[in-house]
Amino acid sequence: MESELLLNMGGNLVTLALALGVYVAYKRCVHSKCAVHSSWLECESSEIQELKFQKNKTMLKKALSEIRIETIRDKV
Repeated sequence: MESELLLNMGGNLVTLALALGVYVAYKRCVHSKCAVHSSWLECESSEIQELKFQKNKTMLKKALSEIRIETIRDKV
């Protein structure tokens, strides 16, 4: 009886340690200012996502202004 109890308690402790490790890794990833792109994990901070969005927005504005300049016709 005691060996089964210790075995179950050991399994619970291992599960708790594994869950705590996943939680700590997730929190570190969320609060970091880096990006991780691997086959099993995608993690970017909100600052990096905002910088990418601003870069794309600036690039699109520049492209649209170039198109607008090329399509304006001179009034005759």
